[in-house]
Amino acid sequence: MNPTKKRTTEGIRTALDLSTGHIRLETNNLLMTGEEQEAFRFVNSQYGFVIFLCDKEGHRERKAAGNYDRFPELIPIIEYALKNDCLLINFDRDAESITGLKSFDW
Repeated sequence: MNPTKKRTTEGIRTALDLSTGHIRLETNNLLMTGEEQEAFRFVNSQYGFVIFLCDKEGHRERKAAGNYDRFPELIPIIEYALKNDCLLINFDRDAESITGLKSFDW
């Protein structure tokens, strides 16, 4: 990480706001159960859920360890979020879709 570039202001995390249409129905259903996942921390709500991300190095370690194997569609989403200095992903059924990220019709 470039030491002159500050990722976030102290205590503030930037979020990617994204449609739940960017994940598979199976992933949505699993995360909506609230069952703890090894790949990431998250909280769910009536309309979706928020994933709390680690930094890029932590992401690479989790990816290499196979922690994302149950959620293959999340890898490019997480990488997109990290590339844009986001440490949260807010999946909401009413949020916009992003061109270039795969969408699922369910």
